[in-house]
Amino acid sequence: LIDEIVNRSWRDAYPLLQKTVAFETDFSTKQAKIYGGLSYAATMLDHTSKKESISSSHRLLQLKNSPPDELNLHKFKGDWDDSQKVEL
Repeated sequence: LIDEIVNRSWRDAYPLLQKTVAFETDFSTKQAKIYGGLSYAATMLDHTSKKESISSSHRLLQLKNSPPDELNLHKFKGDWDDSQKVEL
């Protein structure tokens, strides 16, 4: 029994190990492909922020600390028209 456990039991786990390695290899390849495209996404985000004049500062933190009556929901061009006014 000890001989079976020590010297031969790894053979039972071998197919699982083999499939796990194949899965991890396939997953890593797909993940690398996806991550490789992130540089393009970052470039496009930079272009969009410049085009739309979006600051890289944390606007949400500024809004969090601002009193609600100071918010002007209509100052963003194209975001709202008169039929979509929001009352606070």
